[in-house]
Amino acid sequence: MKDALKTIGIVLVGFAVMLGGVLAVTLMLRGGVWLSERIYPWLVLSSVIALIISALVLLPMAAFKKTRGYAGIGFFIVSYVFGITTWVWSLLLTYVIWGLSALVIGLFIYGVGVFPIALLATAFNGKWSIFCQLSFGLIATYITRFVGNYLALKSDEHDADSHLLNNPIREVVGRVIPEQFPEAQPPSIPPTIKIDCPHCEQRIEAPSEILGTDVSCPTCNRLFHAK
Repeated sequence: MKDALKTIGIVLVGFAVMLGGVLAVTLMLRGGVWLSERIYPWLVLSSVIALIISALVLLPMAAFKKTRGYAGIGFFIVSYVFGITTWVWSLLLTYVIWGLSALVIGLFIYGVGVFPIALLATAFNGKWSIFCQLSFGLIATYITRFVGNYLALKSDEHDADSHLLNNPIREVVGRVIPEQFPEAQPPSIPPTIKIDCPHCEQRIEAPSEILGTDVSCPTCNRLFHAK
């Protein structure tokens, strides 16, 4: 399950990098205001749909062990929807508020530099509503990413436990336990012997441990040496 998340993450990061490059070129050619007015509604719509799916579909799936892994993949994908939306929005805000130089600096900081630059730009210009929305987008991205990884890990643990329960090694363990814990075995019965009382000639059946000791005959009550 974790390998699947890594593959999905690589694909989505590649898509985000390609989209960022296209947007950066478009910004320089057509202008940030024009592009932001057209792309922003679609970004908001995608985030709203992802949020609804998370609340109505993925959360109920996470409550059941059999569907928990699929819920983890879903939350992981949703985290990238939130992340790409917030990243593109930060890119547009950085360009519109502080210009192309700030955008280039942000893209050179591993691409993610547009996040803090956009936050600083909105804060310095008093756009607190947008600042809070950007912060919410970042928080939602990391929370859904964490939930996706956590559910995937729990799903892998559940699969491993199910494999152990269905593995034939349980039979081997069942045979080893009595040897490791001899007290769980039934007590053994010591061997018995038959001897004759030399006084009354009564045959007596007794444990073999009495050999070499003095015993009392149960018939005549006289002592004799067992041999």
